[in-house]
Amino acid sequence: MTYGSTLHLPGDFFTPECETKLNEPEFVNQLRTAIQSFVGKTRRHGEQPVYVPAVLKTATHVFVRVNTQKKSLDPPYTGPYKVIEKGDKCFNIMMNGKSEQLSIDRLKPAFVLQDILPTGNAPDFLEAETPKKDTTRPVQKVPFKNVPTYCLF
Repeated sequence: MTYGSTLHLPGDFFTPECETKLNEPEFVNQLRTAIQSFVGKTRRHGEQPVYVPAVLKTATHVFVRVNTQKKSLDPPYTGPYKVIEKGDKCFNIMMNGKSEQLSIDRLKPAFVLQDILPTGNAPDFLEAETPKKDTTRPVQKVPFKNVPTYCLF
């Protein structure tokens, strides 16, 4: 807005001389041919390729992605779960004592130490720990002699 100029409304920009009168059937035909001349490209947002690790085909255990809304510190995957049967698109896994069929899109291979190490060669820190004895000291009472009377506890 500038000072000293007249105010123009949007309708003031279109003058009656610029308007062309079309009859409705002719306008509809022109509009129909214009719309049919558009080349439509359909975008498919849901058809993104899903990354499937090559190791998933040989995995004995898998993690399962949680598809619900999570809080900030909730883990994105649960598991590991044992694979019972493998298919092209679905795996049967043992989940909570039941056999569940899940899509490979939700699975991630789990590298379990039992699969990596040969049997009998487990490191010492994986062996079952023996319960340790209670090594706390007995409570000792320390007698205080000559406690001043102005110190109150």
